[in-house]
Amino acid sequence: MLDSHITQADECVAKVLLVDDQAIIGEAVRRVLSAEPNFSFHFCSDATQALAKAIEIQPTVILQDLVMPQTDGLTLVREYRANSATATIPIIVLSTKEEPKIKSAAFAAGANDYLVKLPDSLELIARIRYHSRSYLALQERDEAAKALQLSQTRLLETHQELKVLLDTVPTGILKLNKDGRILQSNRAAQLLLKRQETALNGCAFIDMLTVESQQKFTLLLLESVHSQMASNSYTEADLLHSGNGFTPIDYLITPLPAAHGLELTLVMRDITERKAVDRAKSEFFATVSHELRTPLTSIRGALGMILSGKLGELSGKALRMLDVANRNSDRLSQLINDILDMEKIAMGGMDFNITVVEADLAMETAMSANEGYAVRHDVRLCIKRQTNGLQIHADDLRLQQVFANLISNAIKYSPAHGVVELSADYRDGFVRFSVRDFGAGIPEEFQKHLFNRFSQANNADTRAKNGTGLGLNIARSIIEHLGGTISFDTSAAGTEFHFLLPCLSDVTAHSDDIITPLPTQPID
Repeated sequence: MLDSHITQADECVAKVLLVDDQAIIGEAVRRVLSAEPNFSFHFCSDATQALAKAIEIQPTVILQDLVMPQTDGLTLVREYRANSATATIPIIVLSTKEEPKIKSAAFAAGANDYLVKLPDSLELIARIRYHSRSYLALQERDEAAKALQLSQTRLLETHQELKVLLDTVPTGILKLNKDGRILQSNRAAQLLLKRQETALNGCAFIDMLTVESQQKFTLLLLESVHSQMASNSYTEADLLHSGNGFTPIDYLITPLPAAHGLELTLVMRDITERKAVDRAKSEFFATVSHELRTPLTSIRGALGMILSGKLGELSGKALRMLDVANRNSDRLSQLINDILDMEKIAMGGMDFNITVVEADLAMETAMSANEGYAVRHDVRLCIKRQTNGLQIHADDLRLQQVFANLISNAIKYSPAHGVVELSADYRDGFVRFSVRDFGAGIPEEFQKHLFNRFSQANNADTRAKNGTGLGLNIARSIIEHLGGTISFDTSAAGTEFHFLLPCLSDVTAHSDDIITPLPTQPID
């Protein structure tokens, strides 16, 4: 199949190279992309020529098949990454099935994305557009950085020369003094800030940010001034505009030594489109989850009725199979609920009903609610310390959700006949809740990922793999919304998760610890 140049305009948004030994796949992809303006499509059926083809046309994204007769697709991915001409080009791996091990190997080799071919046309186009624009934006940023470095080496020979140079850069650039006031701006920055250069000079950049963004900017500015080191990564913020509007950006602060003292450059980019993509993704997750909920509820109801015996007796084998189906439907329901909660938090749409909550009662309720799960896993729950009546402001339902996530995790990682301890005590204006297990502890390499989405530590015990990997991420978001913090301590002797919530009382003294065991029969 020859290269196909799809509808062209003055500027190409995406240049796609498909590497696949099947011409029918190439034709299918070409047809999908043919309706997209500003796309160009190139096809290579011989894997041995793919690298040379990529170097020649410099695509903005490569669609790479995994299984080809000439060479292994993962080997070709590594070759792209090893060549400076293709090292940063986004690669979307195409596979015939959703296989976690293959997907993991693809990402390890350097792929940016993974799709089961042939994907839905809307999804394919959206991912190509997203990766292409990110790649082009990265090139623009690199060009801006090179232009800035050039301006530094020439030692600002003339103000006009620097102004002309900076005005050719599509990324917004500001020069700030150590107090964060604007000394100079390029054309892209003026357009983004919606002000002329004369109106910007001398203004404090912090005054152009929303209140929520100002504190982070202040911390980064002080850190850059004192350490004279560039920011580690781009930071998101919101620019204020007239009429209470705002524009989302991300920015990077870099110290710039000058003859008359320290100055700083601030590079910023409009991320409105990226935010829109993120919202669309979140809305997609929520829609899919809601569409799954209704049929799943019917399935769970039907299974529950059958297992209750109301529809007649079943054989032991049938009951076992139905029980497996019922447990898996419960797990699927939990996954859907966690995804919904995760996306609600990300979109700022999770509702909180803040009331006065008794700390001890909340902990006792959580223990009772999770007792059955503990018994099934041969683990005992107990309350080690209580607060003797301290109160907090919290959403009781969301607080129970946090307890459920922490307690279920502790149970899953506890040994048989083990104990999970719950505690609450007063700490400098806060009530400190804790959930402790006596398992093997959290592996050191996993600890920094513990609160990330879909994170689960490797564990030989299959009980520990039955979660969604979202619980701790959701728990942290809830606690932070309630004005608290959450953390953990871990060792080979076990793990303790603890979180702080503001106490309503000013307690200056606290009674001795009270040991309150779970009032149930011991586990056999």
